Amino acid sequence: MTNELRTGQIVKNLVSSESVTITKIQDLGTMVSVSYTGVNSNLSSNKVISRLEFENLEVLTSEGIFNFTGDARRFTLYAEAERINSAYQFDPLFAVNCSIVDPLPHQIEAVYKYLLPQPKIRFLRIYRNTMFYLAASENGTAALVNHVKEYLACKKIRDDYGSQLEADQKDVLKKKIDDATKQVDSALVSAYSTILKYSAGKGLDAITVSQFHGDLGGQINNNVYAALRSRSASVSKPSRQTQARSPNQNRNTRVQKKQRSSLV
Repeated sequence: MTNELRTGQIVKNLVSSESVTITKIQDLGTMVSVSYTGVNSNLSSNKVISRLEFENLEVLTSEGIFNFTGDARRFTLYAEAERINSAYQFDPLFAVNCSIVDPLPHQIEAVYKYLLPQPKIRFLRIYRNTMFYLAASENGTAALVNHVKEYLACKKIRDDYGSQLEADQKDVLKKKIDDATKQVDSALVSAYSTILKYSAGKGLDAITVSQFHGDLGGQINNNVYAALRSRSASVSKPSRQTQARSPNQNRNTRVQKKQRSSLV
């Protein structure tokens, strides 16, 4: 019997919590003493079992030998879970890259460079496991496109015909480029005035930002955060019905206090 089971083999059914590696087998007549080490816990112990229990031990494999008789689906599921759990260490944008959303570069910059690094946002625990996006309206996008076209047109004139312009014309063109740059920044802020947040528990929700800053960075650091803060306060604030106490509750409280004082 001891020839069938050898030290170094990994078996199950010896302990219920995990599979174990047999380190020593000792024949005790009608009983068998088995020393083992847990595969997962790495804890060593000893157990005396009957010969029938010893014979029912199922050999999984021997230490150092691979066994490919396991459930392939479960192994694939485990490997995928470990990959997802560690993916952020190699790709900070993994959650976005593996989703069906195709964000634009400035959206990624707005969320990952300006919004999420804010300590104020990190402490808003109500937004744990929530993805944020800035969405543009149709009217805002149209205005943004027009201002970008105007900026690009002025920039092309400067690049292609700058050497042919007079000094006063260069000054006028420079002023137009500066004005167009400010208009693009303002239009960008006005266009992307809707915060989309998605969480697994509550789904998709939209928050409209009604105040605007001169540039996108200031808009996110001030007005976007303020909108999220306002929404979190309204969500986490208990209702008046919860806060209010009925007269019966107040009377019961006073009675309980009198009973405790009388006992003292």
